[in-house]
Amino acid sequence: MAIQSKRRRGGFVSFPIGRTNKLLCDCRVNGTNCKRLLLFAVVAPTKPFVVLTREPRKDEKLASLLKSKGINFVSIPCVKQEKTEEFNDFVQSITNLEDCNYSWMVITSPEAADMLIEAWKLSGKPTLPLLAAVGKSTANRLHNLVEKHDHLFIPTIATGQSLAEQLPILKENAKVYYPTSALASPLLEKILRERGFLVMRWNIYTTVPNEWTQEQQKLAESCSIVAFGSPSAVRVWSERVAYQPVSACIGKTTAEACNKFGFKLIFSAKEPGLEGWTSAIEEAVHYCSKLHHDS
Repeated sequence: MAIQSKRRRGGFVSFPIGRTNKLLCDCRVNGTNCKRLLLFAVVAPTKPFVVLTREPRKDEKLASLLKSKGINFVSIPCVKQEKTEEFNDFVQSITNLEDCNYSWMVITSPEAADMLIEAWKLSGKPTLPLLAAVGKSTANRLHNLVEKHDHLFIPTIATGQSLAEQLPILKENAKVYYPTSALASPLLEKILRERGFLVMRWNIYTTVPNEWTQEQQKLAESCSIVAFGSPSAVRVWSERVAYQPVSACIGKTTAEACNKFGFKLIFSAKEPGLEGWTSAIEEAVHYCSKLHHDS
């Protein structure tokens, strides 16, 4: 099945087989002309296609893995991140953080890492506490900061719970700085406090629905599989698409959200990280391909 998209002046353009394609589309959102970047790959026209629900720049590695496995995909971002009012206060707060004797700064997502780096640059690149990242993807985003720090803690399992349970206690009543999403679960800080840490949480960004074009809406309503990277994406999809395809989830929390919103066929990563999520997507594709073949 070839994936197609409307050109500006009518007609259709087909995407080449075997290549990841970036397409900048003209569209109207809420009455305003704008540009929208879409990410497509048509590897095997007879196979079902997967919808990726994160922003294209965040899914480039996932897209590369799917392409290598011959899996068709299209990008329809469900959510985007926006700074909260607390962000500017956070920028000011880290200027003199070195004098406040914080032991750790805990980062639990690539998005939080990006926000921290921006705040760090705006505040004049001050010295920060020791850094703790939830997993390798988040740690990789912190490479600019790691150059200025000789220690970066990563738990054995890439979850917030594992990070909270394994974070080293360097001294009694150690203090933790925790910049995160306004929608983040309180579980991590709860566990840290139970272990004796003093936690300062900052809600520096939040997740909001992303606008869709008419073409994206049509593709969403006809896809075989949707790959979810967060509960927020599941919620937005459920509000916009009556049809519930097979879902492939990045982890347990997102899979639980799919179950809550009534998805019947849910494949979830057995191991945290991109490879585990890719395997879940691959399992979903095999299931749908077999279903199509048997019918």
